[in-house]
Amino acid sequence: MLEFEFDRRRICNANGHQIGSLELHRQAGHRSLARGLPGAALALLLCLLLCLLFGWSGAAAQALEDPTRWTLTDQGGDRWGLVLLQQVDPAYPPGWRLRLIALGGQPPLDHQRPLRLKDGQGGAWQLANRSRELVPEGAAPLPPASAQFEIEGLEPAPKGFLPLRLVVPLASDGPGPVAELTLGAQVVEALRKLALQQLVELPASSLDAQPQEAAAQGGCPQSRAWNCMPI
Repeated sequence: MLEFEFDRRRICNANGHQIGSLELHRQAGHRSLARGLPGAALALLLCLLLCLLFGWSGAAAQALEDPTRWTLTDQGGDRWGLVLLQQVDPAYPPGWRLRLIALGGQPPLDHQRPLRLKDGQGGAWQLANRSRELVPEGAAPLPPASAQFEIEGLEPAPKGFLPLRLVVPLASDGPGPVAELTLGAQVVEALRKLALQQLVELPASSLDAQPQEAAAQGGCPQSRAWNCMPI
């Protein structure tokens, strides 16, 4: 609460005779305000922390443009386009996708095998192949120079400071050739944001169901809450 001090001043003429008075109201609550500032600052800090903890996921999605594109080069010098985009076709499950586009000279991409990622320090992931979503449901054929993968396999989220290597499956009658791409800091950070966002949005009920699914199937459940990679 603000407090005020009252100060009565005399009004005199040129001869020094009082001809009236003036009452001045001066704010005297500076000390009270100063005492309240630490509490206000603490409340503001708490609000900022809550925003960081619970509001960051939406901000991450807004900060990432849809679609977001990069151009990469594989180990043989061939160029690739990498696109992060949301699946909006109601015929397919919603969510973020990673799309790869061969920009010239590469063999056709495999539309069945998953995309594998490695960080060089033991971290490994695989993203389910969703290339069927490249065309309207029931349409064929699929574009040979493109493949699409589901981001939900990125759990746990990759570390933002480690580069990621993509092992891209190529279509062939042989033992399964691949192309390898190295992702820089910007792409890794974008993938990390999406992985953390989907982890926050994952319903607790689906997490509880995973051990039962694994036991019933005798193996790794096909869920984004688990990271199953063949050895």
